[in-house]
Amino acid sequence: MKKILLIFFIFLKLTAFAQEYNVDSLYTSFKIAKTDTQKLYILNTIIDAIVDDEAWIPYNRQMYDLATKALLKNNNDERSKYILLRAKSDAISNFGSYFDNKGETDSAIYYYLAAIEIDRKTDHKISLSQSLEGAGKNFIELGDYNKALGYYNEALTIVQKENDLHALGRVYNSLGLFYRVQGDKETALSYYNKTYSIRTKLRDKFGIGEVLVNIAGVEPDLRKKLGSYRKSLAIMKTAGHKVAVASILNNMGGTYLELNKTDSALMYFNMALNIRRAISDKAGMSKSLYYIAKIMAQQKKYDTALEYAIESYDLSLVTKNPGEIIITTSLIKDLYLTKKDYVNAFKFLSVYTLVKDSATNINKGKEFYRQKVKFEYEQKDFLRKEEEVRKDAEFKAKSRQQKIIIFSFLVIVIIISVFSYFLFARYRLTRQQKTIIETQKNEVDIKQKEILDSIHYAKRIQTTLLAHKDFIDANVPDNFVFFQPKDIVSGDFYWATKKDNSFYLAVCDSTGHGVPGAFMSLLNISFLNEAINEKNILQPNDVLNQVRSQLNKNMEGSQDGMDAILVKFQIKNSELEIAYSAANNEPVLISENKLMILPKDKMPVGKGERTDSFSLHLPEVKKGDTLYFYTDGFIDQFGGPRGKKFKSRQLNDFLLSISEQSMTTQHEMLQNKFAQWKGDLEQVDDICIIGIRI
Repeated sequence: MKKILLIFFIFLKLTAFAQEYNVDSLYTSFKIAKTDTQKLYILNTIIDAIVDDEAWIPYNRQMYDLATKALLKNNNDERSKYILLRAKSDAISNFGSYFDNKGETDSAIYYYLAAIEIDRKTDHKISLSQSLEGAGKNFIELGDYNKALGYYNEALTIVQKENDLHALGRVYNSLGLFYRVQGDKETALSYYNKTYSIRTKLRDKFGIGEVLVNIAGVEPDLRKKLGSYRKSLAIMKTAGHKVAVASILNNMGGTYLELNKTDSALMYFNMALNIRRAISDKAGMSKSLYYIAKIMAQQKKYDTALEYAIESYDLSLVTKNPGEIIITTSLIKDLYLTKKDYVNAFKFLSVYTLVKDSATNINKGKEFYRQKVKFEYEQKDFLRKEEEVRKDAEFKAKSRQQKIIIFSFLVIVIIISVFSYFLFARYRLTRQQKTIIETQKNEVDIKQKEILDSIHYAKRIQTTLLAHKDFIDANVPDNFVFFQPKDIVSGDFYWATKKDNSFYLAVCDSTGHGVPGAFMSLLNISFLNEAINEKNILQPNDVLNQVRSQLNKNMEGSQDGMDAILVKFQIKNSELEIAYSAANNEPVLISENKLMILPKDKMPVGKGERTDSFSLHLPEVKKGDTLYFYTDGFIDQFGGPRGKKFKSRQLNDFLLSISEQSMTTQHEMLQNKFAQWKGDLEQVDDICIIGIRI
C-alpha cells in the first residue's frame, strides 16, 4: 500500500525499496481471479510494486471502484465487508499520498480525512495513525499548526497503545519535523533522538540512516553534526543508495565550510559532484558546482570559479530552479566584476534581478494560494459535516421504512413476494449503473479541477503583476479602472511603475485572450519593467521601441505583440507634464466639454509592416481635463437591438456624456452600459478602460 512514510528532511529524499513484481503477470492473474477479495489483493500488490506515481494511480482507481461496487452487494458477510472497507480505505489513502506528493494540499487533506473516517469505522489503528499523519503534514502546509499537532498527537497515542515500534518511530520522526518547522530545534532533536533509539533497537539500518540526517539538520554543534553525517554515510554506502550518499557528502562539505576548513569542504563537494555526474543528478550537480565555485572564488582562482559557476547556472536552467538561478547569477556577476568584465556582469545582474523579482511575486502568489486553500478546506469540512448529518437522517428514515416493508411482506401472498423480488433486482441494477456513472463523472470532475486549478494559479500570478489600485491612487488620485477579462486570465493588462519623480502608466492589449493572451501579457510586463527600471529608458516612445526590439528577438518569426498606450506623468516647476506614446490605440482627452482624439502610431509593439520609431506626444492639459485610455474589447462587443458592434464613436460619445460625473460613478455607468449592450450574448474580448481626471 502506498501509505506515505512521512519522513521529511531538507537535505535529501530517500525512496523506499519495493519488491519487484512482474506487473503484467499479476494483472493476468487479476483478470482470472474469481472473487472480489482476490482481485483487490492482486491490485494492492501491483500498486506496491510500482514506484512511479503516474503508473500506479490507474490501478489504485480500479481498486477503489471495485471495492466501492462490491460494498453495494447485499450478500457480504461481516468479514467480507471489513476486507472491502479496508481496501477502499487503502485506495483513498493512496489518493491522499498521490496528491500530497504533487503539492495539492486541499485534495490531499480531503482524501486523508475520508480515509480516517473509514479507519475509525473499521477500528484499524495503524492505518488510522498513518492517515492522521498525512493529514497533519498537510495542515502544516496550510499553516494550521494547531490542527497538525492535534492529528500528530492522536497518531502518537494510537501507536503507543498498539506498541508498534515501527509506527512509533515514524510518528516521532514526524513530530521532529513539526517542531523543526516551528523553529524549536531543541524539541525537534529530542523527537529525532527517540526515533533513533527505536530504530536502533529494531536494527533498522536504513531508518537509522534517515533519522541521522534529520538529527544533523538540527544539531547546533558542528562537530557532532559531522559525526551524525558520517554514521549515516556509512549506512547509505552499504545500502548502495547513491543519491543519499551524494547528498550527505554535499552536506558534510557545507559543514566544513562553516568550520572554515575549505580544503576538507572542497574534497567532499568534489566527491558529491563525481557521484552526481555518474547518476546524472542535474539538480544535485548544480548545488555541488555552486559551492565548489564559491571556494574557488575565495581562493582567488577566478577563471576556475567561473567555469564551475557557469556550469551550475546552466544546470539550474535545465532543472528550472529559481533559487539556484538566483544564487549562481549573483556569484557569476560578482566574478565578472572582479575581472572588470562589466558587460557580462551587467548581463547576469539583469538575469538575477528578473528571476528574483519573479520569485518574489510567485511567493506572494503561493501565500495567497495557501490562504485560499485553507479557506476552501474549511468550507469543504463544513459541507462534509452537513452531508454526514443529512446522510445519517436519510439512513434512519430508510431503516424505519425498511422495517415497515419487511413487516408488510410477512402477510402478503407468495405471488406479491415474487413480484417484489423482481422489482428489487431491477432497483439493485439501477443503483449499480448509477454508481458507475457517478465514478466516471468524478474522474471527469478531477481532470477539470486540475485544469482549472492551473488556470486560476496563472490568474493569481497575473493579478500580482498588474498595477495595484492603491499604487495608482497614490500617484493620480482621481481615476477609475474598468477591467473585465473575457476568460479567467486576460491578454489585456494595465501596469504602472514609478521611476525617480515620474509615474508611468500602461494600458495594453496583448495578442490573443485567455491563457495564450495571459502568457503574452506576462512577457510584455517583464519587458516594460526591464526597459524602465533596469535599462533606465525614460521616454515612452523609447520604451516601446525597446519592448518591440525584445519581442522581435525573443518571438522570432511570430506576429505576437501588443497594442499599447504608455503615459508618463511628471511634475516640473510645480506644473504637471504629460508625455505619451501610442501603438494602434489612441488616447481620448475631454476638455471644457469637448472631446479630442489624440494621435497614435498605426503599428503594433511587435512585428509589423512598419518599423518606424514610435512617436512621442506632449499634449497640453489643464486642471479639470479628463484623459481616457482603452483597448478594443468594449468597442468590438456585439449587442444592442441589432446585434452589432458598439464601435469607438459610440464609446467616445458616451464618455463625453458622463465625463462630468465622479470617477466612481463613471466606472459604474460603463459597467452598466456594457452589460446592457451585451445582453445575453457572449463577451468577445477582454476589456480595459482607465479614466484619469487631471
